[in-house]
Amino acid sequence: MVNDGRELDVVRHFAAKMDGERDLTQIAGNYFTSLVDIDERMEESLRAGETVSYKARRAVAQGTTLLAVRLRFMDEMLHSIEMMAHPADPDRSELAFMPDEFFTWFVPATETVRKEEIAALETELRQVQENMRAVHQQVAIAAPLQQSPGENALVAVRKAADGIADRMKAMVAIAEQRRDVLATHMNSMKSLDKVLARYREEYGVAAMAMIADQFAFAEQTSAGMHSLSFFTGEGVTVETLREGAPAPADAPLTLYQSLLYLDEELAVNLLSHGFDYRSLPELGNILQDMTLVERMIPAPRGAVLARVRREGVQYIPIQTLGDILINAAMNMENETTYLLVRNGENVHLVHSEVTSGETRHLFPARKEIDDIFKKMGREIRPEHLEYSTAKDAFEKRTIFYRRLVIMLWGLDERLSLFGDFHADGDYEGWFDDRFHMERMVYVHDAEDVIEHAQQGFAEWADEKNRHVQLGSRLAVNWGDFFNDESAREGFEYRRSGVYQVWYPVEKYGIHAVEKADDALVLRTKTVYGQYGSDKQKPFKVRVAEGLSPSAGLCLDFVERSELQHFLNSRRERRKYAAFLGMYRMVDEHLRVEEETQGRTLADLADRMTHSGLEPEAAAIALRRAVALWRAQNGGKLIGGPGWKPNMSNLILDMAYAISGARNDLLARARLDLPGAIPLELRIDGKGRLLLYRELAPGEGFRGLEHFDKAWVARTVLRIGRDGSVSETGEPEVTYLHNPDFERQSYRESSRVFRRYDRELTLCADAEAASPWRDAKQPDWFMPEQARAIVAAVDFDAEQALQALSPAVVRERLWQMLRYGTYRYERHDRVDRGRVILPLAIVRSHNGFGMLQLSARGTDFYASFGPAMEAEAAITARRVEDPSDELARIARTAVQYDPHALPFVFEMVWANFDRAKPGVSFVTANPAVTRRGDHVHVRRSRADEAGENIPFASLEEALDDHVTNATRRKDDNGFAIRFMNDGSRRAAEAYFAICRDKTTGRY
Repeated sequence: MVNDGRELDVVRHFAAKMDGERDLTQIAGNYFTSLVDIDERMEESLRAGETVSYKARRAVAQGTTLLAVRLRFMDEMLHSIEMMAHPADPDRSELAFMPDEFFTWFVPATETVRKEEIAALETELRQVQENMRAVHQQVAIAAPLQQSPGENALVAVRKAADGIADRMKAMVAIAEQRRDVLATHMNSMKSLDKVLARYREEYGVAAMAMIADQFAFAEQTSAGMHSLSFFTGEGVTVETLREGAPAPADAPLTLYQSLLYLDEELAVNLLSHGFDYRSLPELGNILQDMTLVERMIPAPRGAVLARVRREGVQYIPIQTLGDILINAAMNMENETTYLLVRNGENVHLVHSEVTSGETRHLFPARKEIDDIFKKMGREIRPEHLEYSTAKDAFEKRTIFYRRLVIMLWGLDERLSLFGDFHADGDYEGWFDDRFHMERMVYVHDAEDVIEHAQQGFAEWADEKNRHVQLGSRLAVNWGDFFNDESAREGFEYRRSGVYQVWYPVEKYGIHAVEKADDALVLRTKTVYGQYGSDKQKPFKVRVAEGLSPSAGLCLDFVERSELQHFLNSRRERRKYAAFLGMYRMVDEHLRVEEETQGRTLADLADRMTHSGLEPEAAAIALRRAVALWRAQNGGKLIGGPGWKPNMSNLILDMAYAISGARNDLLARARLDLPGAIPLELRIDGKGRLLLYRELAPGEGFRGLEHFDKAWVARTVLRIGRDGSVSETGEPEVTYLHNPDFERQSYRESSRVFRRYDRELTLCADAEAASPWRDAKQPDWFMPEQARAIVAAVDFDAEQALQALSPAVVRERLWQMLRYGTYRYERHDRVDRGRVILPLAIVRSHNGFGMLQLSARGTDFYASFGPAMEAEAAITARRVEDPSDELARIARTAVQYDPHALPFVFEMVWANFDRAKPGVSFVTANPAVTRRGDHVHVRRSRADEAGENIPFASLEEALDDHVTNATRRKDDNGFAIRFMNDGSRRAAEAYFAICRDKTTGRY
């Protein structure tokens, strides 16, 4: 409490006119009353370069008495006075005033003011309590309120029933009124009790404010002594890891901002992937390799913070809560942070309390400091009330960094740990600004200002993988490459999920890309079971579904210097376990290749210098030519086994063309090829010059007009002795889109190859080629697929059906059905065969498909009338319990329509090369026919009432099918394209028959 004598001292010191005469120790813990109405304080600041205005302090009414709780200083000058909110103020945030505001608007007040306010509040509280008692004493109605009339009383006074009801309503109304009054009084009591509690709390705050300066002084002294302990070396341990020559005397001390992780730094060279706290005793032996030291501390004299591991390790199997605690305790050692110091070839490991597990940087980041002096995005400057608070936060945040400097200073003074890099007496100490400017260098490598501006590893690897082609060399991490998409046969699909059952024998490898089943693949050996077995099996793993930056890297255009950048990149090593082993293997592979190819490559480079090209342009052209040639030849080494002199000439010719020397051929093609519209000139790994041009009228395969205009012609150019050009061979229909290994448009997880062979663009007519670069069929439908569909539907289906006879059908079916049964989904099935009749091309926004008629073979045979008896005989002989099938055949015989065949309409979306023109008889075994590609087309749809409404036409039925298949309400790209009128008539006639059928199979 403040006694009367102290209050007089406050008034006397406060009345002094000059700031220097005021005793500031008499302010905190005392009361002050406002002389005037104080308006709210508005301040302006910058937010994202724009001036914003905000309320820095709320208004204070004249005569309000507030408690001063804290004085804020800036550079030993009073910056602001913070005052506690008045107990009656619902806003409990403190109010701050600048010194000129405070000394102008406030005068000291005695504690008597607060006593009077409390007395008035207690009087008001007693009055509320009296009012509540008065409400209880009021008599609302002369009747027993606690008991309602019984049945006998109601019967006895039937004539008075209406009066009783009125009395009851009055009683309820009075009770509700009394409840509302009492609730109001209760709320008033709660509010007054809350304010009274704030008054009592304020007494305690006042008492603490009076001694706050003494506490602050004690804390600052204690903190200073603690900081001094780091200078004297208390709790600081130093371990020398290696010894050697010191750094030059003129080399400054370089401090690196980033926090390193020893397991990541050392894994690049050691491939340990398991460095943890238990490996620390071996650190000295490991760092005998100076390349590791230079990677972590490139400067000859420097220091950096290093933690053991970024991520934890599971040391024991987790089965109980105790196991979790044991693992956590062991991993705490992995979170220890050390200071790694380098002085030339001398390396030391320093540990102390200041390098704790919370340490993130050796010195603060700019953003870390800037954020302290920002609030809600706006800047806090000295003229703002919040500045002194922000300054205190700054002091608390930076005490760690100041202690680090003190510890470094002590290590220099006591142990000369950094060597001789400054003379005694040149500077006042390590906090001398000149010392930091002249003898220290700060590397802000944790603030995205050095390597982070470069391309990331994932983007770089993805770019290299776009060059995959037949013959490319792929470095593979089989753990990621072998998955349920790239090697489906290696997995089992169960209700509970997908399980891997076959595992690659090797962990990493470098393989040449091959082609199998119209896909690019890698071959590998596998064993059954995760832990190995005697069962082995070769696998062809699909590249398109397996390749990713962590799973593989195409080496065609990779240079060792590029790979070294990422291996030495701290940012990229954060997930080192996923790729580091594979890429260390690649680095060694490229090193051996460099040694093998070095002499021949040097000779090629020397010969390129005589081509008249600029040295840099010649080097780039040669490098691209070599990569293209090696990919075309399965990774064959330049100058390696089987090398011939003519190969050097071919590569030089390719490099010469790639440098731009052949770009005139595009213009020459316009002159020498009548009617041709050249678009682009390319070169492949065989040295062939390839011309891409528009297709001439009538050029290409039959039926090309049924597909979108998206393809161009690709031809091989021949150069005559006189410099003229001509085309050799038949033009190939293809996309102009440069052949890349890239994501498909409609499904981001899937990739596709445009061409299996790599080509490089030499020059192009940008204006003429522009519309063709973006042109594509739906879902990148390929010309080879288009040829297959056209080949399948290019016949007259009507004539093909008319040419059939029961004898032909029976012979074809018996040839196919002689195998009897097949195994499907763990059951034996009778193979009744299938009859397929391709009809037309169907286009949707999702691609092209084929419309066909399909029937069960035996049903088709039975549709010839008397032949149904033959089907019954086949069924009775082949089916174990033929009763149901025989009954179905009997119903079919009764309903037989000689004009209706037992077909259903199907859409086929893949494997068009399996389709044959005409009526085909195939096995019903789904393992052979891939029924998953065939989808039935419905003849009707259900309305809102659930009634089946037949489609009006085949087009309407197909449109509905495509809409449901693609999950789009409207498919503007839908169209049916028949190759001839006979197939159209057959399709429309059969659809009309099956639509009108009310019974039967379809």
